[in-house]
Amino acid sequence: MGWAFGLFDAPVRRARAGLDEKRLASTVAVSPGEARNGMLVIEETSRSPRPPTALRGLDPEETVWKAVPEHYRRLDRCLKRIGAEELPFDVPWSGCSLLKMSSWMGGDRDGNPNVTWSVTQKVVTLLRWRIVELYYREVDELLYELSMTGETNEEMMKEVEAVSSMWPSSDKGSKVCRPSEKSGVHWNFHTGVAEDEPYRRLLMAIRRRCWRTKVSMEALYLGKQADPEFQKEVITSAEDPGSLIEQGDELVANGRLLDLIRRVRTFGISMACLDVRQESDRHSEVMDTLTSFLDLGKFTEWTEQQRCEWLVKEIESKRPLLPDDMPMSDIVKEILDTYKIISELPSEALGAYVISMSRATSDILAVCLLQKLGGVKKMMRVAPLFETREDLINAPKVIDAALSVGWYKNHVQAGTTQPSCRDRDSTDVGSEDVTMPPPTGKQEVMLGYSDSVKDAGKFASTWELHCAMENLLEVGKKHGVAITFFHGRGGSIGRGGGPPNMILLAQPAGSLQNGHLRLTIQGETIGRHFPSCEVAERTLEQYSTAVLEHTLAPPPLPKPEFRAAMQELSDVSAAHYQKTVFNSEGEIFVRFFHTFTPTSELGQMNIGSRPAKRRSYGGIDTLRAIPWIFAWTQTRLLLPVWLGNGLALQKYIDGGKLPLLQQMYKEWPFFRSMLDLIDVELGKASPMITEHYESKTVQDPDLKKLGAELREGLNQMITNILKVKGATSLLSSEPNLKMAINMRKPYLDTTHAIQAEVLKRLRGEEGEVEPELRDAMIISIQGIAAGMQNTG
Repeated sequence: MGWAFGLFDAPVRRARAGLDEKRLASTVAVSPGEARNGMLVIEETSRSPRPPTALRGLDPEETVWKAVPEHYRRLDRCLKRIGAEELPFDVPWSGCSLLKMSSWMGGDRDGNPNVTWSVTQKVVTLLRWRIVELYYREVDELLYELSMTGETNEEMMKEVEAVSSMWPSSDKGSKVCRPSEKSGVHWNFHTGVAEDEPYRRLLMAIRRRCWRTKVSMEALYLGKQADPEFQKEVITSAEDPGSLIEQGDELVANGRLLDLIRRVRTFGISMACLDVRQESDRHSEVMDTLTSFLDLGKFTEWTEQQRCEWLVKEIESKRPLLPDDMPMSDIVKEILDTYKIISELPSEALGAYVISMSRATSDILAVCLLQKLGGVKKMMRVAPLFETREDLINAPKVIDAALSVGWYKNHVQAGTTQPSCRDRDSTDVGSEDVTMPPPTGKQEVMLGYSDSVKDAGKFASTWELHCAMENLLEVGKKHGVAITFFHGRGGSIGRGGGPPNMILLAQPAGSLQNGHLRLTIQGETIGRHFPSCEVAERTLEQYSTAVLEHTLAPPPLPKPEFRAAMQELSDVSAAHYQKTVFNSEGEIFVRFFHTFTPTSELGQMNIGSRPAKRRSYGGIDTLRAIPWIFAWTQTRLLLPVWLGNGLALQKYIDGGKLPLLQQMYKEWPFFRSMLDLIDVELGKASPMITEHYESKTVQDPDLKKLGAELREGLNQMITNILKVKGATSLLSSEPNLKMAINMRKPYLDTTHAIQAEVLKRLRGEEGEVEPELRDAMIISIQGIAAGMQNTG
């Protein structure tokens, strides 16, 4: 089971002058108008058919559902305390939404053949069913509270008269909104309400629509035909309920009714907007099939310019392109069917279309054409995902080329690729040029933390992500388009995770344009972020504070010598990392990885949402980042987070540049954040445990030699990071975390000893493995993951 934590879209006005950072951290809000518009998106990515044992029994959507209104109230109290206006609720529903839910559960088909068009349809249906069930429950409670009688404002009376036709007419003076076979039986007010209770009459209509929507979603989920009469009342758009509060009953409006209004603006018509994700090569397969059938040659053999020109021409063309009799593979048919389903789903239930392994502008345009071929009227916004180090370096060129295509730029500026929750009157906080016109569109770009670390190591990944964001922001300014970054962070530090205040320091100034932040929280981190309403509220508060602080008091620009040093550190560490992992002599590293770590055993466990590899063939390069990080976490070597980095630091230290590194740590938040996060991860590493695993699993002398070299590299990284930080021990600046880790170590060390012994026996087994050994391995893996507090 996995959740993702998504978009904080908080447009704020320029208020850097005189900002008191300490007060900011304690009050969240700073001055009137600065925190009154925005969105914090929590995205669910529960894709695993069966959640890990540690997470069973959790109901995170319930904790978030309850935490959302309290988070708004906390912000209201902070604003009121400093004399600012409270968050508005009487504007169009998308204008003041601070929080927004998204998901790619059932939408992420990247390398997962189990996610089909029918799964996507069922998941959207289930998400819509769940939200109307929660709305129904709240409306049912509101029926008790909104008991006001008599006439109300004209707009309200028109609403009441409009819904009166839903029920059969009744005698004057008797109850109205009586139950019938078409309106269902309900526990509360099952005999109707008084005619002179306008709020209750309107709520009865809303309750009936929720009930009909729920019944219709149940039918669709079960593959049955929904009642056509019910379909007319199915909720397909989040309507503004602001007229309910115009009566002026402030106490009522600020109670359960206000909570419901804010929940509607947070969740909309679905428990979470569904993102769809697919690999770019799959789209190319469809294009190849189409162009080959039309005798135009193979799409993948064309130049990039030819591809873009043809795609734009077909997008703009009014004639049909897809022949009915075109032969196609099962994969191509599945992709085309997915777009047909997208066209049938309400646009408000959908989010972004994420393109994995994006490398060219044609990848973006191909998705636009496929949406047209599928009959999508309001296109999903397209979010290219740049994952590897090379792709991150090329990302600005790709987006620049895309926004240089006339049709696509007009498409973006028309708002069809904008996030569903739009900001109101706002100014680009990160821009120094206040005279520049505001952006007229938004382009979402997803950044891959996991694969970039797996591809080049922590130093290179963090730096290239930083540079990519800087350059993409410049591209956005050039074209007058705001860039919204979608951060694909994992749970572990090796995959971009970490405390909100620390991870945001690694982003360049201006990267939270207008307060936009979109990022994932997934895997076991859900258990830590949303185990209860109180902790969920704290999680929302942490991200809100971090975003506001970064937006209103952005980190300073680095000195030129800092940038040059970081680039060299990145290049040196990446070269050593890639030589060790991907280009080792005789593939000795690959053999060591499979011998030393429980990677094959991990692949047999039902803990992931997708197969461990993108392809059924290939080596480490096709292995997904999660099992890659997970395997090294289990053995406490934690290689991905430090390999190459210690060597790069040693080169600078040997060159007499330790003072420069220490200055960078003190003056540059990016560098300090990066080293502090690595420090946290190194605090969990153990050369002693690593050596014990080697003694149990490794027999080849060459592999033993490599293992000793890797342990030496780990010790080198620990020594050098302490020198740069001027510390005497790891986690010296995080005493509480250090104490927590030390408290778990006795139990962890024992579990590691058991796992290493089980590994030795499993590797020595011939034929069928004893069930006891397999169970012991599974339990030890889960125990270590719980003790380390991350999987991958």
